[in-house]
Amino acid sequence: MNTRLIWNIIAVVALIGVTACGGSGDTAGGGIGGTGAVAAGTITAKGSITVNGVKYETIGARVFIEENEFGDDSRLRVGMVVEVEGSVNAGGRTGQANVVRFNDSVEGPITSLDAGAGEMEVLGQLVFVNDLTSYENVAGIGGLIVNDIVEVSGQFDELGNIRATFVEKKLAVVTEYEVTGFVSGKIGNTFSINSLNVDFSTALLEDFGVGGQPQNGDFVEVKGLSTDYTAATNTLVAASVENKAKAFDDGLEVEAEGFVRDLAGNSFTLITPSGPQQVQFDGSTEFSGGTSAELQNGMKVEAEGQIVGGAILADKIEFKDGVRVEAAAAGVNVGNLTIDLRNMSAVKIRIDGRTRLDDKRGSPSGSTDPAVFLGSIGVNDDLKVRGRQSGANILATELEVDDPTSNPDRVRLRGPVDTDPTDTRFLEILGVTVDTFNTIENNFKGINDNPIGRSAFFNSVSAASVVDARGDMTADNVMDAEEVELED
Repeated sequence: MNTRLIWNIIAVVALIGVTACGGSGDTAGGGIGGTGAVAAGTITAKGSITVNGVKYETIGARVFIEENEFGDDSRLRVGMVVEVEGSVNAGGRTGQANVVRFNDSVEGPITSLDAGAGEMEVLGQLVFVNDLTSYENVAGIGGLIVNDIVEVSGQFDELGNIRATFVEKKLAVVTEYEVTGFVSGKIGNTFSINSLNVDFSTALLEDFGVGGQPQNGDFVEVKGLSTDYTAATNTLVAASVENKAKAFDDGLEVEAEGFVRDLAGNSFTLITPSGPQQVQFDGSTEFSGGTSAELQNGMKVEAEGQIVGGAILADKIEFKDGVRVEAAAAGVNVGNLTIDLRNMSAVKIRIDGRTRLDDKRGSPSGSTDPAVFLGSIGVNDDLKVRGRQSGANILATELEVDDPTSNPDRVRLRGPVDTDPTDTRFLEILGVTVDTFNTIENNFKGINDNPIGRSAFFNSVSAASVVDARGDMTADNVMDAEEVELED
């Protein structure tokens, strides 16, 4: 979190402290406000909770799970996507939560499942899992079968599918099913959320205004009794339909994580637990892990800024798909959809049906099918990968393939440092040892590409620092670095 954002938060908290009528619980309808800052993202650690890199103290916080209030955070789990209202301390790494809210993305029966592809359908919603998905009551997707009842938390991608960060297999009888998503195909008292048919003729309608009904494009939460679900027609008779698109108050500071959708000009949309949230950026916005020109629908980002006119005016946009690998291919495994790299056995690239494929070779494959595309990659073909760590692999969100270069040992690695360096020569990035013995002083660079020299560089690097290294591979998993640069 940058300094400008921290001071904005402090200022807003101070202002609200003067104007607010005490700490609120749920805010009905209208805006979400009263505590100064909101974070929307995935819980990545417990012991309090860590969301978007900030550790929030939860002692004294009000915790709501599916609108039910609990006295502590014991029911929250790593992987749950939550919304946190509270404040952030100077330094941007710790804060105090006043309210934490969790609502699942979908809860209901699995109607189809492909464990090998990491996908399943739940109540008509396509759910994708990966190596970082957390599970409860089951070891992984391989332990699930069709008709199991699961609760899924995740984020919505640009196609309205759920990228699951948490999956719980329900062991007790579930009497109510739930689904969140976008209304489409409304006819009379029925509509669809992806392939689920919803009959809302007898439902309680919430937050649609007096006499209002769901309309195409609305972001809603539907609840219905399990006995009112018909698998043969994939239809749920709704007990309630709630409009989830609640606006944040102007002046509030927001950190929101999600997948870019509806990118147009200098704005895009993220789907938060409170519904679609527009993000705007301009020349003063700081980009981390990429540039504004590299933004594309389907990329995962975190946007930080103040609400102005109902949109987040971003101080900073961080690419969550910030790992970069540029290297020569050593071979492929079509069955596992993975790529091995020349002299880098520690790094394995994995693609899936959501990877954007770009073939720049003189004789392109002409196919967008992941398996066919992968099978066309030859030894020493030049690869450029953007992605994120997913267990032991790099899950590619973008893969560009070109003809072999004159120096197939030339590589680029951008990613988090694995461990604290023990001297001023070696780094380890993504399992690859980066040897800086031959790196000249001016090629040790700090943030914003400023030369800082060897000593200052290594004094600034610790585990999880992001470093961009370029050089030649001299042995398996050993790079002779020409240049190393700290990244924000």
